[in-house]
Amino acid sequence: MTRFKLPVKRQSHVAGQMNATEKRYAERLELLRLAGEIVSWKYEPRKITIAYRCTYTPDFEVVVRMHTPPLGRPFPIIEYHEVKGFMEDDAAVKLKVAANQNAEHNFYLVKWKNKAWNIKRVKTLYDMFAPKPKKESK
Repeated sequence: MTRFKLPVKRQSHVAGQMNATEKRYAERLELLRLAGEIVSWKYEPRKITIAYRCTYTPDFEVVVRMHTPPLGRPFPIIEYHEVKGFMEDDAAVKLKVAANQNAEHNFYLVKWKNKAWNIKRVKTLYDMFAPKPKKESK
């Protein structure tokens, strides 16, 4: 008789409630805000529509700094941070599509690994096809 393991049902996310890893990252963001390294942060501030009946909600919106152009009003430089302990395939696809559709913002994948934060910028199509800076010859 063959025994099969039933897939473990993961607990679904409740909107507006942080899991333990997100709480730990929120503490880090608050320390960065108090130190003046970022302006502000919000948890799950908006939903991004990436296709018909398909949305992506980034975990954190981080205002890194205010940019003031020579002529005009200042505007915020915004990043989106996605905190994951484990990443399903559909979540990875949504994150990459959202990053490509919103190229004016940087998207980051944040993981807590070996008692340290591992933060990687999500590469977009622009990154892949943008001209590379020329290396200086010696």
